[in-house]
Parts: sequence; structure tokens; C-alpha cells
Amino acid sequence: LGASDTKNLEFLTDNDVTYILNKEKVVSYTSTDSPNGLPNAWLVELRTFVSSKPYTITVKWKKISDSSTGQFPAAGTTFSSATGLDDFYDKVTTTGSTGHGSQSSKYTIERYNNVFKFEPAADHEITDIEVQGEGLDYIIATHNEVSNVTRLPQSGFHGKKIKVVNVESIDIDDMYVQYYIDDNASDGDSGEGSWTECVAPSIDFELDPKTLPHKLVRNGTHGHFELKPIIWEDRRVGDKTTNPDPAFVGRNMNGMFFYRNRLCFLTGSSVQTSRANKLYDFFAKSALAVGDDDPVNVTAVSTRPVDLSYVSQTSVGVMLFGTNEQFLLTTNNDVLSPKTAQINTISKFSIDTKLEAKSMGTSTVFFSKTDNFLSSFELVGLSSNSAPNTFEHTQIVPELLPATIDKVATSPPKSILCFGETGTETLYQYRFLRVGERELATAWYQWSLPGKLIHLFFDDRDLYAVVYDSNGRCFLVSYNLSQANKNGYLKVDDFSFDPCLDMWTLNPVTEYDSGNDKTTFYLPYPDTFSKSTYAVLLDTSDQEKLNGESAFFYADGTEAAAVNIRSLGTVSTDSTTGNAKWEIDGDLRGRDIIFGFKYTMEVELPTIFLQGGDAESPQTDYDSDLILKQLKVLTGPSGPVSYKIDIKGISPTTYTKVNTDIGDYTYNALNVSLGDTKTVPIFQRNKNVTITAIGDSPLPVNLLSITWEGRATSKFYRRV
Repeated sequence: LGASDTKNLEFLTDNDVTYILNKEKVVSYTSTDSPNGLPNAWLVELRTFVSSKPYTITVKWKKISDSSTGQFPAAGTTFSSATGLDDFYDKVTTTGSTGHGSQSSKYTIERYNNVFKFEPAADHEITDIEVQGEGLDYIIATHNEVSNVTRLPQSGFHGKKIKVVNVESIDIDDMYVQYYIDDNASDGDSGEGSWTECVAPSIDFELDPKTLPHKLVRNGTHGHFELKPIIWEDRRVGDKTTNPDPAFVGRNMNGMFFYRNRLCFLTGSSVQTSRANKLYDFFAKSALAVGDDDPVNVTAVSTRPVDLSYVSQTSVGVMLFGTNEQFLLTTNNDVLSPKTAQINTISKFSIDTKLEAKSMGTSTVFFSKTDNFLSSFELVGLSSNSAPNTFEHTQIVPELLPATIDKVATSPPKSILCFGETGTETLYQYRFLRVGERELATAWYQWSLPGKLIHLFFDDRDLYAVVYDSNGRCFLVSYNLSQANKNGYLKVDDFSFDPCLDMWTLNPVTEYDSGNDKTTFYLPYPDTFSKSTYAVLLDTSDQEKLNGESAFFYADGTEAAAVNIRSLGTVSTDSTTGNAKWEIDGDLRGRDIIFGFKYTMEVELPTIFLQGGDAESPQTDYDSDLILKQLKVLTGPSGPVSYKIDIKGISPTTYTKVNTDIGDYTYNALNVSLGDTKTVPIFQRNKNVTITAIGDSPLPVNLLSITWEGRATSKFYRRV
């Protein structure tokens, strides 16, 4: 699994088994060829014995070292018996001067039932055996090939392989059979058996497991995980014409997936599947006929070169994403088989081969890159007989997503796409509201992570990110994307929610030093993130000790009305765990305190224009003179919200609106109200001002609607 780039490793999980594909590996066979099947042995079958009639069995041989030749017996010599079949067999095999047994220096003879086996001795080969009897096919000599199955001996010797040609001019109907006695027999043994279909002699037949995907499984006995190669099925019948190599042999695999109880691989323009319900078998079970459960090998055909990179499962089939074209693998039958599988073109987009397509439930999202930026597209309404509709998410923000993005996660229940770049702290998110194929609302926004990104994924409605700090320590952080959480620790009336902090922790391990009157809090992470640490005091009974301004306070002292918690004590590193510990004056045992990293939410409002018409066909007046007097902001459950008014040429002004003003909220309660309308003064032309809503407390912010008051006039403007 050694890969020069870990991005070339692909993972696919099926129940308790995870398959790992190294895309840099070229798939090959082992150096072991299939058993040769006694290639030097000749079989002579006496099919009909007639007493006293002559039979010819003449062996022609050649000595390899000096190319000398000879034959036995001499020309015109025959074998016959008037006393019976056993006497005839004895005359043929006797070691006397008249029997073939006398030629042991050149070849050996062995009989089972009515079949003789001739094998050359060392430094010799049998070039031909001439046989003749009283009638047609009374006696038949066979080397390694027969014209049809009727020419096969009725008995044989274990391991002997014979090619059945059938039609001479057609290779596809050839088959190979082997005489089989039982699993304990060795090649050359005689006994009762049968001719069974087998693989051609001395060809590649055994896939090299070192060049194919491996599997990661849990050891049920010891509880650890084991990475091990997979035992893949060999080619058991036919040759490379009648049972061809899988498409991936001699090439790199681009991807893997499951479809219709088959393990499938992408390689070049081909899709190679295993046999149905036989995930590790990529060869046909018979060279004589094609079965519905045989492997499927189909190719995507186009006027341009096709290199399939990844897939996306849909209800109508599997979408195949090529570099410049997309296809649909489907079947016109209930059963996917070599006869029914088909690939059709559905679109022609250039894609990014490293960012795999993602499912959004009933649609598929894929990505395209230029030198500098990433574009996101969505295919909606896919069917087997018509082209899908396409939405470009980044059409309104074509330069928002950098081309270096390498992590994408999606949440179909929340209609969210999340983008990130390994080693950075910024996430880009796209959220939409869609009814049918009509988008009613869309939004792009950015998040700042508490550390450098390693991995990103959704679990239903929760977003998880693996990040690392300045010391290289890794952490798993999670974000519940539902503002209201019925199990949330913070509560106002019937509204429960979690604190708006990164990596928040409630009531960490606490230790009180009565001699120095200090309380130490041991956090579960170090103080090595580039974020401002924040604390929320849920029990506000001690207003003198922890500031009576509100029910929360900052830890970095950047806010004018906040207490610098570091001035109350010290923050250091615990020598045992390496995590942060806070020492604060006073006895804070039994108090509910949440620690976490502060983050700031900023929403820059769009420029406001006078608008008419209706919701279906709004009409925006960009020319009228509009002076904004004030905004009326309707909020849901919210804490403090600040509004930064940035007027061109004037220093920005910030107004902080608190739903429940200081001194007016219920004592021992959070400074949150379930709804309110606040007025924000503007007094400026719409095109001269930028308005930003800011939430930087550990309490939620819910902006439900914004209306404006002002003066609008179209005088002094002439439209031409």
C-alpha cells in the first residue's frame, strides 16, 4: 500500500470490512503459470475390440539431444488376440521384445481400463502415434487436442488436459477439459473420474494479491484491526480468448464501488465487475456459455479519450465521471448481466479527478477546477432516457472557492455542502432551500476552524472536523447544525440550545486549593490554538467575583466591558496531560461553567434597493435615489447582536443590540430573549454604506427578517 501520494488511496467500506485501493499499483498476475496438464502424454483408447482382428499402435519418437528418430514396432506390425481382451492388453504392454513395455528407455506405457498412456522418457519426445483398427474410431490416439467432445477417452489419468477445438476456424468456442479423479489424486494417477472444464495449460491464471486492493478487518478474538491481502479467485476455465483477462490487468485502477451485489473497478474507459455475489471472482465460470452471474466488462465510448475517475450511485444506475464526459451505467432488465449492461452518455463537463462526486439524496454534486478556482455543479432529475438538469452553485461567486480545496462533505438532510483545504482553518459552506427543481433561497458563507484541517465529514446533521494545533496534536471537533437542540444544556423558556463556542466543554475536572483560595480547571485540550478562549458562567449568583455585566465573560480582555480572566489567575500547561489548566481566585466548585474558543459570526448585508413587483417576478430599481434612515431587524432567540455601519469616508460605527438589556433580564438567567425587533440607525445613501451584522457572544443569533425605512425618489433621473 505504499503510495507516493495518500490521495491515491481510496477506501470503500462494506459492513465490517474496509477495502483499500492503491491507485498507483499496476495490477498483474503472479509468475506462476497454470498447471501444464501432462502435455507430453499421449492417450490411446481402444473403443471396440474384435477378436483376432489386427490393431496398429505405432509410436514415433525423437531424441532431443541428437535429433535422432525412430519408431516402434516396425512398420506393418500389428497386435491381435484370439483369446480375449486381457490377452490383447498384455501383448501391447508386455516388456518382451514385441511389446511397448520394452521401450522404457524411450517412452513408458501404462494402462487403465481401455486407455493406454504413453509418456516419453528423459531426453525424448513422442512426435506421433499411429493407430488403426477394423472399423471407424475402433481405436483413437489423442495428444493435447481433439476436434469435439465425442473424441475424448472414456477413462484417463488425473491431471491430463485436452483442448476441445469444436469449429476449427473459430477460437471463441474452444474449451479445455481435464481428467479429474478426486482432490487426493496426483497428476498421472489412474482411476475412475470424469472430464471437467478447466483452465488452459501454462498461462497466467493467478492474480497477484499484492497489486490488488487489501482489506482492513477487525480481529474478533483480540479486538485489533488487521490489514491483509485478499484471496482472489483464479481463472479456472478457458484461455485468454474464451475467458479474457479482467479489464484492470496490466493497468491502474481509478476507483471501486459496489453495484447489484458486485464489486466493481474503474480502469481507463472500462468498468469491470465481479461475478454476482462473488466479490473476489472476476473470471467466467464456463467458457462454453455466458451466464447472468458472470463478470461484466463494459466500456464507455466517446469521440474523445475517456478516463473514468469515480462514480455516484443513483436510483436509475451508476453515474460514471470521466475527465470530460459523464455516463450512466444501467441495465434494461431486472438483472445486471453481460448481456444487459449498457453505458450511455448523459453530460459533457470537465471535472476535477481528485474531488469525487457527492450525493445530495436525490441529486449528485460534482466539481470542476481551473488554475485558480473551484466550481461546484449539481445534476438533478437524472433518468435513463433523458439528460438531467444542471445547477452551478458557484455561478454567483465564481472566485470564492480556491482551486486548492481537497475536502468536500455533504449533508442531504440539511442541504449543505462544506468545502475545506487540508492545513488551513477556513471552511466554505453552501446551503440551499429547494422545492422540486426550484431554488427558493441559497447562501454561501465561511467558517473558521479552531485548528488546521485534516479531515471533514457529516454524520446526518452533525459536521465533524479533524484538526491539529500548533504542536501537531489532533482533535475531533463537531458542530450540530440545528440551532435548537432539545438536549441542549442552555435553556430559555422552552428553547434549548448549545453554546456558540468552538470545542466547548462543560464543567471540566476541577480542583480547589483551600490554602491559596484558588480553583483550578483542567481543560481537555491545550492552550495552543490561535483562538480567543471564552467562558460562560451559567450560575451568576456571585456578581462581585465574576462581573455583573452579563451572564458571560471573555477570557482575552479584548472587550471593554469584559473581565480579563487571566488577571484573576493564570493559564498554564498541565505537565501530566499537556493540556491547559486555569487557576482562578476563589472557590468556584459546584458552579456551572462552560469553556470554549470564541468565534465571530459576520453577515455582510447586500446593498439595499427599491424593489417592486411580486415574489414570482420582482423588479429592482437600481437608478432611484434611496436614503436609508434605519433598519428594523426582527430576531428569533438571540443574544447580543452588533451592527457595523461602514460609510464611505467615515470611520465605522458599531451598534450593539441586546434583546434583554442589562439590568432588565431575569436574575440568574441567560441574556437571551425568544424574539424582538431592534432599530438600527443608518442615515446614509444605500450605495455609500456597508452594513454588517456581528454575533460574537456564546449565545445564538437568529436574524429572521430585515426591513428598511427611508426616502426613495426617481426624480432627476431620465431613463433612455
